[in-house]
Amino acid sequence: MRSALFLLAGLLLLTTAGYHLMGQGTVGSWLDGREGDTLAALWLAPALAWAAVGAYWFYHAFSEKSPSWGAVLVTVASPLSVAIPLALLVDPYHPGVYMLIASAALALWAKKRLP
Repeated sequence: MRSALFLLAGLLLLTTAGYHLMGQGTVGSWLDGREGDTLAALWLAPALAWAAVGAYWFYHAFSEKSPSWGAVLVTVASPLSVAIPLALLVDPYHPGVYMLIASAALALWAKKRLP
């Protein structure tokens, strides 16, 4: 393993995606009919993005190639683009906020330590 920090960042973000998906059934019942179905589909989008980013970081934990700073910054934007509004608009003590920010911080720290 080349980077334990990328491994932790990837696993934490994959866990966050799973945690988010646990609310999928509840979200669809908030609205009736087609609106509820649409909301449930939209609920899926961030979890899929986080799963893709988490898999990318997980890959770089074992890869011989170090990701570029640009790639890391673009991938860090995905969890932070949800964590910041969630903290400001919903609840700053929501566990998802801390999971998303921690995964982004771990990925940035991992890149800083790699050449």
